[in-house]
Amino acid sequence: MALAKIFSSVAAAGSVIVSGMIALDNQVAEIERISSSSSCRFKVQYIDNEYDVHERDAVVYLCTSATAALPDAECIELHHWTILVYFEDGAFRTLDGDCEDDDEGRIYGHYSKERRPEYHHMIELGSVMTSPYKLWKCVRDCALNGTPYNATVNNCQDWVLAVAKKLGNHIYKKLQEQPRLSPIAKGSIGMFHALRNSALHSSS
Repeated sequence: MALAKIFSSVAAAGSVIVSGMIALDNQVAEIERISSSSSCRFKVQYIDNEYDVHERDAVVYLCTSATAALPDAECIELHHWTILVYFEDGAFRTLDGDCEDDDEGRIYGHYSKERRPEYHHMIELGSVMTSPYKLWKCVRDCALNGTPYNATVNNCQDWVLAVAKKLGNHIYKKLQEQPRLSPIAKGSIGMFHALRNSALHSSS
């Protein structure tokens, strides 16, 4: 176990957050240590490493799929968003962010060589010259990783937009053209989650 890189050490609101990355065989473990006067906890998220650094042409797609909360929704703005990158040699990678693997409801990126069997929508965003390793770094270094997930203002769509900026301005601009949650829809969904949480707390 060798220390590979220390990202940062910052103080905020009485807490000290130390983030780092260590090599564990063929994996990379992102380690986050959060200390405060009352507690100290560690969070380790394993991300499969990527060794393919060969840059080549690839086509970037926005893929959307219905969520568990709204399984019958057909419109893009109510879907989970995923970036799918197809390389000219037939390889592909999927990039997305959610909070399913975090007990504290924080959003984290996912990088995979697999894809879902089907999507509701698959929209071409443009072509880029990149490598799987560069895509892996985009997921690892996304600024929204570790931030509190919010269904209306900090969700999978926001995460995908943040990563799209790193892929290229033309990809980002094309993605911005896609419909997202409108202010009215955001308010309705926000109210739905507030009422649901209130009901859960009252029943517990």
